[in-house]
Parts: sequence; C-alpha cells; structure tokens
Amino acid sequence: MKTQDEGNKVRTLIKATAEIDGGDVEISLPQVPGQAGKVQAKDMVAMLAGWKVKTVPGTGDRGHTGRAVLVPVRSGECLSPPG
Repeated sequence: MKTQDEGNKVRTLIKATAEIDGGDVEISLPQVPGQAGKVQAKDMVAMLAGWKVKTVPGTGDRGHTGRAVLVPVRSGECLSPPG
C-alpha cells in the first residue's frame, strides 16, 4: 500500500490494515537507516503487539537512494529548490 500521509495517520492505517488482514498475516515494515529508524521500528513493533511483525533494515548507500530523484531533476521533469 502507498500513502503520502504522515505520523498518526500512517500508524492508524497500518494498524487498521493489520486488523483487517488478521493475526495470521506477517507484517513486514521497512526500517529507515540510523538511530531514528531503529526507534521508529521499535515503536511500530510495540504498536502491533499480538501480530507477526518483522522489520527489514534499509539497504544501499544514501547516494544510490537519491538517484531516483536526481535523474528527473536534471532532465527538467521536476523542480528542485535553489541552492
């Protein structure tokens, strides 16, 4: 599922989806690299207590992640902030 919501709306959506799917469905959540990602993953696992939850650490370097945005910016398909 994809959403552009943030914070509590995302948590509410994840929990509602888990309730609809039921306890037999394993939930896999991406873990953002760094300390903030570890804290967020721990909070999500706690929120989903009673479900089968695993967190999957993000892979790849930050430069590789940024390339998905850099190509359209350089080609003029989207705007980037000045600077």
